[in-house]
This record gives sequence, structure tokens and C-alpha cells, in this order.
Amino acid sequence: WAAFPVKCLVHIMDYLIPFPERMACSAVCHQWRAAANDIFFVRHVLPVEMGALAMDEKKMEHNHYRTIADALAVALPGDTIELGDGHYWVKEPGLKINVPLRIVGDEKDPSHVTIELSGTVVLDGANSWMEGISFRRPRIASGEVKSQEILRIINGGRFDMFNCVLDNEGCGGNVARLSGVS
Repeated sequence: WAAFPVKCLVHIMDYLIPFPERMACSAVCHQWRAAANDIFFVRHVLPVEMGALAMDEKKMEHNHYRTIADALAVALPGDTIELGDGHYWVKEPGLKINVPLRIVGDEKDPSHVTIELSGTVVLDGANSWMEGISFRRPRIASGEVKSQEILRIINGGRFDMFNCVLDNEGCGGNVARLSGVS
């Protein structure tokens, strides 16, 4: 089985759920691990600087998305969503993550990947990982100050963050709210 070509393995593993099925296959050998972690499976979200919002969805490459919400809508447990350097606009109500995911921006400098967030990121019972992303409120001058957190974790979800920035300037209240199982 170790001599099976990676390209064929990737095609076969495309039928598997990323977690736990594809990850279980990655334990077989080095060749299978390479196939299970192939770039083909990463969901890429394009920033607005690349004209993502104006792009025709039919012309986009495999696993490339115009918005974070589009990528989250099709994400499976264990998927990786990669955000390229640039800005992402997320309107209210925000984003809801209810499956285990890895969301990766710029591992070295989170200021290169900025999510302008009008709503809240809600993690609902899913164990997820986020790295190299800055969240901030849009810099729009309005006299209204909302009381709204950037991150809300509910129903016992675990959320590991590495090298991220949460900037809630312009909103009243806490940056994050955590709650256990009710």
C-alpha cells in the first residue's frame, strides 16, 4: 500500500470525511499521510484585495471561496480554511462555527490577515484552532456604540488560538464571552 501513488490516494481520500476518517488513514504510512494532508483538501478564501467579492463563482478554482461564510457553509469536521493576506469583511450577525476546524492566516504576522467583523464569531461546541488572524471592528464613523463581543464560545467548545489579535475598539463590553454546557 505504501507504493500507491499520492495522486490516486488524494482522489480516494476526497470521498472521506476529514476527521476522523481521513486522519485515520494518515496513520498507515508516510505516503498516506502526505495524501491525507495534501493542499487539495485546504479550503482557500480570497481577500477583498484580490477582487473576491466581484469574482464569478463559476470561474473560481476548486476549494476557493469568495467569503469566509461560503467556506464555512461547506466545511466538514477537520477541514482547514486558509485565509490569504488581506482583508475580509464579515457583516452581522457574524460567523458561526459548529464543526471542528483549523482556520489559518499568516502564522508569523497576524496583521497581514484582518477580518473586519461587524458581528460576533460564535463557536458552538466545536473544538477548533485559529492562527495568525486579526479581528477588528470596521473603522466606520458612527455615533452608535454597541455592546458586542468579538468571540463567543458556547456549549463547551474548545478554541485554541495562536498569534491572533482581538481588537474590540469601537464596541462596548467584553472582547470574548465563554460559557459551558447549560
